[in-house]
Amino acid sequence: MIIQGAELISRLAVFFAVLFTVNACGGAGGSSFDSADDSSGCSFFCPDDDGGGDPGPSVSLAALTSTTPGLLYTSAVEANDTNDVTYTGNVAVANFVQTELDGVLVTPRETAITLTNGSNSDTLRETSYFDDSGFLVYRETPSLACTVSSTDKLPESVSIGDSGILSSLTCNNSIIQTSNWDVLDAGEGDIALVISITTKNQLDVTLSTETTTFTLDAGGVIVSFKSVITQTASGYELTVQSI
Repeated sequence: MIIQGAELISRLAVFFAVLFTVNACGGAGGSSFDSADDSSGCSFFCPDDDGGGDPGPSVSLAALTSTTPGLLYTSAVEANDTNDVTYTGNVAVANFVQTELDGVLVTPRETAITLTNGSNSDTLRETSYFDDSGFLVYRETPSLACTVSSTDKLPESVSIGDSGILSSLTCNNSIIQTSNWDVLDAGEGDIALVISITTKNQLDVTLSTETTTFTLDAGGVIVSFKSVITQTASGYELTVQSI
């Protein structure tokens, strides 16, 4: 079955809601990893089972927090969903030159995702605005406009075992998004920055849940991503990953 027109756009909008919550954390856009839990409850990348050992040196997150104008990340992607629909496409994340927003100089960061299935292709764009310190000021998509409850961003660097809670976002239509992050061992010297996101409505009903993981090497370079997003009511799930 091919998802066409408004339905395809709607599905992509769910994906963007996940992806750009990461931007609200001071991130650059990306996606998420997920897999079946193991016996410890760990998902996808998991720390060593022995629970000991050196967590290793810190890894820079500059690739996710930079406000320098230019291309931050790009990759070809493939996607599939619970309707057995397969997509191909690409993701591109770029910072633009500073502009003024409500009297504050900010750096716009645009993330564009294009997914194609057969003759159907749609691109959605989101823009996040960061101040000189890298804190999110404002975030907008075609359907959402969001502000953070307090200034917040990802750390400049992390080590395996680090974790934290991120400021919530309040969007139009009384949508609230909350998230937290963890750093796990991805093996071969890489780390997995895992961001878990929950989106609720004004009645505190969960609309969607997501897990977002960026894999970075020891030098802080993003090497891959995968995104799994689930709409709670319908059970619809979309998986997007770099190729």
